[in-house]
Amino acid sequence: MRTLSRSLVSILGLSMLAPSVHAQYANVRIVQTNAAGDNAHIVDPATNTVVQVIYGLPMAHGVTSAPDGSAIYFSNEVDHTLDIVSTATMSVSKQIPLTGRPNNIAITPDGRKIYVAITRGDAFVDVIDLAAGRVVKAIPTAGGVHNVFIFEQEDRVYVAA
Repeated sequence: MRTLSRSLVSILGLSMLAPSVHAQYANVRIVQTNAAGDNAHIVDPATNTVVQVIYGLPMAHGVTSAPDGSAIYFSNEVDHTLDIVSTATMSVSKQIPLTGRPNNIAITPDGRKIYVAITRGDAFVDVIDLAAGRVVKAIPTAGGVHNVFIFEQEDRVYVAA
């Protein structure tokens, strides 16, 4: 499985590509969250079919994946957690408590940290150290945040309302 956040950008125009180009997307999967439910669908963009459903994700909002494809991470609006799904089992293996209600998330290119936009009440960007399995810092923001972005250099995190 490729890194979903990068793959999603790559496959937006997939249907307009020549058939020979489709082969390079053979292992790409789209993760579709279900904010009104408790699951997420894994879609094969080459066939446009649901190939798997992950259960136990109430109001999943943001989603990203480990660079090596070993895990998928979801922000859980009900439990205020970062839910970790092992791609070996496709089930929630761990929940990391957050400082508030989460929105979108971003993972560093090396896969060591995840940044979570926290909204409602005091707004923050939670920094999760995945090796430690916890929030190691909550960066205050000037107002509610919805999106969080990290660029290759990892020297800055960008947030947007």
